[in-house]
Amino acid sequence: MQSELLINPQTLPSIPHALNFQRCLVAGNWLMLFASIFFIVSLAVSYPYAEFFSMTQQMTAHIASLFLPALIKIGYVMRCIAKKAFGEQV
Repeated sequence: MQSELLINPQTLPSIPHALNFQRCLVAGNWLMLFASIFFIVSLAVSYPYAEFFSMTQQMTAHIASLFLPALIKIGYVMRCIAKKAFGEQV
């Protein structure tokens, strides 16, 4: 089970720092996923379900809805950097 979670260096392309680029790709994917989920939740807290949350929670959700798209973009740039290093068209 433990070996399935590790990245196999034999399957990576033979480029310098391939393992680092693979980690960048995986981190970018996870960052985009979690930032997207939290962005949707913050929009839900901010607008349609606002009456169920305190004013502090609503303010936090509004502020988060400004910063979370930036995290989505950072994750996308991380993916683009890794894909370009692997020779794939971005």
